[in-house]
Amino acid sequence: MYKFVEVCNDYAKVGKCLSLDVKTRWNSTYKMLDTCIQYRPAFGYYAQVDQNYAWKPTESEWNIYEKIRPILGEMAGATTAFSGSVYPTANVFYPYILKVKIALLKAKNSNVLEENGCCNVRQI
Repeated sequence: MYKFVEVCNDYAKVGKCLSLDVKTRWNSTYKMLDTCIQYRPAFGYYAQVDQNYAWKPTESEWNIYEKIRPILGEMAGATTAFSGSVYPTANVFYPYILKVKIALLKAKNSNVLEENGCCNVRQI
């Protein structure tokens, strides 16, 4: 990752720091992908610079992420609210659950998830 950051600094200046995915914290996937989108042009350049680099997101993978981004964002917001330890969370969860449901319904109604082979949304 250090080499990638070095190449990115030479190639283009970006504002956000890269985030890594943490398997035990699923909302870290959203943070990682949300940050990664700013580095999108740099991935192609990095693949040219480092011959050992084997993972470059395909155009299809970028498109899938763009389409599920609203869902992941709402779920990450809900997780942050539910994780509060200095305030009671029982009275704040409902608006977050509604936002997640609305994001899922929008995706379902636009056939975003089925078109991209993400999953089969039958009932929400």
